[in-house]
Amino acid sequence: MLKFSKLVGVINSIFTLVLISALVSFISNADTNSALALYFTSFAFIVIALVLTIPFVVFLKKKGFENNKFYILTHLCFSGSSLLSFVVSLLFQ
Repeated sequence: MLKFSKLVGVINSIFTLVLISALVSFISNADTNSALALYFTSFAFIVIALVLTIPFVVFLKKKGFENNKFYILTHLCFSGSSLLSFVVSLLFQ
């Protein structure tokens, strides 16, 4: 279970980096088409974050915070950046 936790944590990290790069490219080139693209990208990543919340809750209840720090912190960062980019895309449409 620890290997799966690390794998999902790495996946969350990769998704967070992709989302942050999409947000930075949107901010550097803000027009209506890039706002729409960021909106759909953010919405897709919110759905992925919701799906990845299920193992997040299971790991948190079974193993606690101390054994899954990496996965918990990466999931919280991924969920937060997904919501942040979604709000930014809504503000600039």
